[in-house]
Amino acid sequence: MTEYIDIKELSVTDGILHDQELTGIHLVDDELLMVFDNIEWFPDYEENNYALKYKDYTKCAVKLKVSEYKDENTVDLYTALKSNGLFKGIELSLSDFINLMNDHKIRLVYLGTIASDNNTVINLSFYAKKGKYKKYCTAEIHTRTDRIEFFWE
Repeated sequence: MTEYIDIKELSVTDGILHDQELTGIHLVDDELLMVFDNIEWFPDYEENNYALKYKDYTKCAVKLKVSEYKDENTVDLYTALKSNGLFKGIELSLSDFINLMNDHKIRLVYLGTIASDNNTVINLSFYAKKGKYKKYCTAEIHTRTDRIEFFWE
């Protein structure tokens, strides 16, 4: 099943992908591709009519065309310094971020997408080796797009 989400509708149907591990993230030409090869069905989905639509799918590829202006495609990395609420962050280009994630095989978990007009923010969290989130370590991908495509298998 293929779904096309118009960003201007301010509704991104990605709830079933929340907390799912990305198995691939790529930037080819001006398209960002996020791959989920092992979608886990969580028990609380049984009570969600929206989620039931996706029950038989185990894979998804999310594709969006990113801005042609490279300076509009950035990633903010944040981490908590201590439990006192202080954060430290850096900004990378989208291509540098993807190269860093792939070169070091860093595990990422999808949190969600926020859209306003054509501005899009994709939120990811870093995944610890023991299968838990790294507390307060996030990545925010910023770009401009008008449509997101979901390819469900």
